[in-house]
Amino acid sequence: MTKKFLCGLFAAMFMTFLIPSSYALDAPIAPIAPAVECSSEGDVTTYADVIVYQYRIYNGKYQYRRWNETRGYWVDPYWIDVPGQ
Repeated sequence: MTKKFLCGLFAAMFMTFLIPSSYALDAPIAPIAPAVECSSEGDVTTYADVIVYQYRIYNGKYQYRRWNETRGYWVDPYWIDVPGQ
């Protein structure tokens, strides 16, 4: 009985050294990306147009019109009445 136990223990120890218990230890470690730093506010680049709403009261009606800040022109060709006002 002792001989079988020692033989089994030896086989278990032998298999432990042959088969790695965790493959995560062999995986390469990914480098950590550095933080992004902005040196000034002038580095900001916009890709979408900035649209600004302009409001007015004309003949007692509340109206709006959209202005493209990026390109410098009116988006709407005319003033639009605000519904519900």
